[in-house]
Amino acid sequence: MQKSTIFCAIIGILLLLGGCSKIKDDIDTLKKPIPTALVILNPEYIIQNGKTFDIPFRVNPSNFVVTKENLSLDVPASEITRSSYGTSIPEYELTDVQPHKDTQGAAIEGEWIATVSVKSGAYYSSSLIALVLKYEDANGQQVQITSTYLGDLTTTVKLTPDMVAMKLFPACSYAKLDGSAYLYTPVTLLARPISSGSETLFDLNTVRVDSCKVDAPDEVYSMFWLETTDPDKREWKLQPSYIFQFPDADAHSRQIDVKMWLTDLVSEEQITISKPIAFFRTEYTAPTVEFKLSEWPEDNVIRVPLGDALAQIGVTADLFQQLSKTDPIPVSKFVGMKVTDDQGESTVTPAIIRVENPHQDEPGNASIITPEEDYLKFVFYAGKPDAGEKYKLRLTVTYTVPGSDQPTINATIYVPFNIVP
Repeated sequence: MQKSTIFCAIIGILLLLGGCSKIKDDIDTLKKPIPTALVILNPEYIIQNGKTFDIPFRVNPSNFVVTKENLSLDVPASEITRSSYGTSIPEYELTDVQPHKDTQGAAIEGEWIATVSVKSGAYYSSSLIALVLKYEDANGQQVQITSTYLGDLTTTVKLTPDMVAMKLFPACSYAKLDGSAYLYTPVTLLARPISSGSETLFDLNTVRVDSCKVDAPDEVYSMFWLETTDPDKREWKLQPSYIFQFPDADAHSRQIDVKMWLTDLVSEEQITISKPIAFFRTEYTAPTVEFKLSEWPEDNVIRVPLGDALAQIGVTADLFQQLSKTDPIPVSKFVGMKVTDDQGESTVTPAIIRVENPHQDEPGNASIITPEEDYLKFVFYAGKPDAGEKYKLRLTVTYTVPGSDQPTINATIYVPFNIVP
């Protein structure tokens, strides 16, 4: 009987101790701080792809301890699909959580810093972001609390030389045909696709144009004016000044480089881009063409290549290179002609003369953008002319961007041609 009583007493004590232990655990659980509010302190973020950024946030009560394990990044709205509630997207990753510190290095009670990494690459994203805090409630259940306010995150593409382009024709006549004024050429900063095959263009609103200058020695630099009235400095006008000169009497052009300095407004990094341009004379005399009567064609038609002469006034296929399908190019072409004798006096020409191109019957601008294939077609309507006759063909050539107030190229090409045995 006594042993039974002792055994029951021991059991009772153990039960009592177990109950006390459970009560103690419950009390300890109740003592643990439970987050009641999570507030993001900065509502807007503009970040460059490949960079990290910090999200400052506050937790109530202030003694709740936040770790990388109990905090996650949530992206409730984005162009990029996420997997589920409380998760990020592949382009954003929460990488660290640390206490927020003041300027003296002391931790600010209740405030934390979440560090987020943005995946590098050529893409834009605009998302709403939130922070989600996980904790265990009094019943031992895992619970989540989401930040009260959402942050607005915009990611941008890094400014590199291949993301932008300087629109500048590679060639331009230096002056009007009559010499009354110098011609200007536009210099424009354009956005390029952010990746090969993409239709998304780089956002120029993230770029500041710091300056645009002629990159040349001082004695050449002073021969040009480069001015802008555009508040964004994306559009400039370049033209020769009144002291402009060609390098020497035999030079057909003077070439310079135009350089533009750009700053990425997000990263504050600066790049430079440059492009060459050549200013050409407005006159060129081609080598004399000899039509030999001994080799006269039966159909009385002779074709003379014109591409080399056009290149001497700046007209090559490079002039018509487009940065995009809508990029304007000088496809408005005019050719005027007159034939004189070798002394420049008016005379009756023995031939009908036309400028032709193998692609002239094709749709679009195929015949204009292939000037190297242009040729002069002489049709001697009266048959063989007399030996010893000498003529000079004057071609007035103009290429203009449709809608422009001045030509890109205007020049006179002289083609002497003689009739020989």
